[in-house]
Amino acid sequence: MKEFKLTRRLLLAAGAGLAMTATFGMSAHAQSDTDFRNVIDARLQAIEQILQRDLPADIKRQTLIQTTRPTIDDATLASGALGRNARTLSPNQTSEFAQIIGDMAALQEADFFLRNEGSSISVVNAEAQSRGRGSVLVQFNSPDGATSMLSYSLSGSNGGYLIYNFAIDGSNVGSNYRSAIGSLFNTHRGDANAVIADMAQRRDQMN
Repeated sequence: MKEFKLTRRLLLAAGAGLAMTATFGMSAHAQSDTDFRNVIDARLQAIEQILQRDLPADIKRQTLIQTTRPTIDDATLASGALGRNARTLSPNQTSEFAQIIGDMAALQEADFFLRNEGSSISVVNAEAQSRGRGSVLVQFNSPDGATSMLSYSLSGSNGGYLIYNFAIDGSNVGSNYRSAIGSLFNTHRGDANAVIADMAQRRDQMN
């Protein structure tokens, strides 16, 4: 079990972002458990560096989002969240949904990290799966003894690794979005543009 403490480091967030980009952009051929563990280790170390900078809370949050947002697989996350409703959408509508859902996921993840600032982190399990996919389970232990879990689902290809879903303390982000979007399609009687506007408003409220 690999563990590290969220303590101050001298590297700047810009350097952290570059390190993460390099890791997620590396070629992914025959993936192993270790490949997926290393990807998430690099992600967590980059986030650690941001959290420990002396920044106002809002700037720190935005820096987290800017660093992690490019590593979220919007298309796959949105496809799962839309379910059968995806068949009714135009390409532009599909793109808009993907952008909004990816943004919301990044905001939700950033807020989770900020809530767990000061915690120690352990990557407790990493598993390579079929078709270039893998999962990594991360445990956060706060100084007061509270524990939180973050489970990542990743896909790897020759273009690198991306996160296509995650769960916070057992609450699956993709499934939650699917439930919310399905309800909105019912409320708006299948009007995709109205659902997009509603989801965009929810995203903006998270900001």
